[in-house]
Amino acid sequence: MLSKFSRKMVILLVHILFILSSVMMGPIAKYYHSYESLIVGRFLNGVARSIGFLAVLVFIAETTCRSRLGFYQSPLSTMQFVSCAVGISVGHAKALGTPQLWMWMMCVPILASLLYIVCWPVITNTPAYLLKHEKRIASLLAMKKLRAANVNDEFEVLEEESKCDAGETEMPLMTLLRSPHYRFQFFVTIIAMISPQFGGVQVITMYSNSVLLNAGVAEEYVTLVSMGLFLQCILAFAVSSPLQKKFGTKKVLVFGLFIVSSSYILFIVSDKLRFKYPSLNLLVIVSMFLMVFGLQIGPLFSIAALPSELTTASSRSTVIFYSQCTFWILGGIISFVFPYSIESWGSFSLIPFLVLTTMVIPFAMFVIPETHRRTSVAIQRSFTKKSLQSVSEIFNISFNGSQSDVKLGEMKVNECQDA
Repeated sequence: MLSKFSRKMVILLVHILFILSSVMMGPIAKYYHSYESLIVGRFLNGVARSIGFLAVLVFIAETTCRSRLGFYQSPLSTMQFVSCAVGISVGHAKALGTPQLWMWMMCVPILASLLYIVCWPVITNTPAYLLKHEKRIASLLAMKKLRAANVNDEFEVLEEESKCDAGETEMPLMTLLRSPHYRFQFFVTIIAMISPQFGGVQVITMYSNSVLLNAGVAEEYVTLVSMGLFLQCILAFAVSSPLQKKFGTKKVLVFGLFIVSSSYILFIVSDKLRFKYPSLNLLVIVSMFLMVFGLQIGPLFSIAALPSELTTASSRSTVIFYSQCTFWILGGIISFVFPYSIESWGSFSLIPFLVLTTMVIPFAMFVIPETHRRTSVAIQRSFTKKSLQSVSEIFNISFNGSQSDVKLGEMKVNECQDA
C-alpha cells in the first residue's frame, strides 16, 4: 500500500477505517443488536491499527532529520500507554462503561481521526517518497519547508541513500531476503522490534490487573495502580528523550533492558517472600512500576526509532511491516498462553520474560549497529561481513554474503534543524 499511495494518504485511509470501525462497534452494534457488526468493526480496527503503525513510523522517519528521529518517533509508544490509562478511566463503570453508554465509548477514537482529517490538507508529502517517485525538485522544496536550516548536505545524503538502494521504490520481501546485507538488516530489525514483547509489554497492557491481584494488591486499588503504571510513561519519556539525544537510541535500549531485567528479579523475589514478610507488598508494586518504566525508557522508546534508523528508504516499509507482523503474532501467542501460566505458576510465569530480556542485552550491545550521529550510509556500512560473522559466532547463525558496497559517512553534529 505504501508503494501505491503517499504516506499521508495511507494515514488518511487508516483514519477513515477507524471512524468506520468505531461506528460499527458502537451505535450500529447497539441499536441493531448485531454482534456481527461488532466482530467486523473489531476486525477493521485491527487492520487499521496494523497499517497505521507502519505508515506512521515510515512517515515520521521520512519527515524529520535523522538526528531528531528518536525524539519524534518516541511519543508513539508513550501515547500507547497514555491511551491505555485513558481507556481504563473512560471505560470505568462511573464513566462510559455502562450498558447504556458503552457504545459512545467506542466512538471516542473518532475525535483523533477528525483532527487528522482537518489537518490533512496542510500536511506535506515526505521528501523521501517524492524523491523515490522521481520528483527531485518537489522533494527538495518539501525538505526546505520542513527544516529551519540549510538542507543541501542532508538532501545529498538522501540522494546517496536512494542510489545505494539501486533504484528500488519499495523493496519486495524476496528481493530483500536474497541480499545478505538486507537479510541481516531484516534480522536485526525484527529483534529490535520484538524486544518489548520479550520484556512482557503484552502481559502488562492486557493483564496488569491480574498480575497486581496475584501480587496481593487489594481489588479496590487495582484500577488506580494500573492507571498509574501507564501514566508514569510520560515521566519515562521525559527522561529517555534527552538520553537518546545525548547517547543514541541503542544505548537507551540497553539501559532500559537492564532496568526491566532487574525489576523482574525484584518482582519475583519480593512476591515470593511477601507472605513471610508482609512489608514487601510495597516492594512488589514498586518493582512493577520499575518494570513499566524500564520498558518505556528502553524497548518501547526504541521500537519506533531504531527500526527506522537501521533501514533505508527502499527497505524500510517492507522490513518494518514484517517485523511488526512478528511483533503482533508473538503478542497473540503471549496473550493466549499467559493466563494459564500465571494461574499455574504465579509470579514464576514471568521468568521467561526475564530470560528473554537478559538475552537481548548482549545482542543490543554487540550486534545492533550504533546509529547515534551517523548517516544512513554509515549505518548500512555496519551491516558488513564482519558484522555477519559476529552474529554467527554469538548466535550460531550462518550467513553467507559479501560486504555491502555502500559509502561510509559520518553525520555532522549540526546536521539539520527542524522547522
